[in-house]
Amino acid sequence: MKLSKKLWLPIAAALAMALGLVAPAGASASVHDPVLFVHGWTGSASQFDSLKSRFSAAGWTSNEMATVSYGVLTSNTTVANKIKSAVTTLLSKNPGKTQVALVSHSMGGISSRYYVKNLGGLTTVKTFVSLAGANHGTYTALACAWFDPGCFQMVPGSSYLNALNSGDETPGSLNWATWWSSSDGTINPPSSTVLNGAQNTEVAGISHTGILTDTGVGNAVVSYVSTH
Repeated sequence: MKLSKKLWLPIAAALAMALGLVAPAGASASVHDPVLFVHGWTGSASQFDSLKSRFSAAGWTSNEMATVSYGVLTSNTTVANKIKSAVTTLLSKNPGKTQVALVSHSMGGISSRYYVKNLGGLTTVKTFVSLAGANHGTYTALACAWFDPGCFQMVPGSSYLNALNSGDETPGSLNWATWWSSSDGTINPPSSTVLNGAQNTEVAGISHTGILTDTGVGNAVVSYVSTH
């Protein structure tokens, strides 16, 4: 039996909606920029679980969040290239989106900044957040600099940091923000995180990893990414 046009059009529309080919009436594209998290030396993706839960509560979906992971004995340049690939993958999962927010911790901050400055991130990153970042180095890295390339690059005055911090520390039209703690204990000096041209926020009484789970910092980060 041949279906009339009046019958098969609604059936086709319903089938397309069920398959996810079209959005239901009233649906709108996500207003969120996808978020990519980058951990620090000896860190892991699980360190961002608290932050991710806050982003989820604010409306981000699992497809709108991803984490770059890497092991020790990895240079920041290598991590930066991993970030480049991860940004491409994350954007491919979010059709219509052309930029991401980068949220980094510790050494992840200088890997992420390398990506922004040298590997195309000036156009693909809208918002940059550095939490307890080793942006101007940390003397704590001297303990591992002799065997780990990432640590060697984190030593204040390294050629990697000198090049990264030459010129404009916050280039492009990105929204730049940092959070740092005077009680960090790992970034030495703690103010190493501060970037010229960024919104820099000092907090007190929070440890190097504690900054990732602190309620006040977490809420502030989500708010900053949501409004920039």
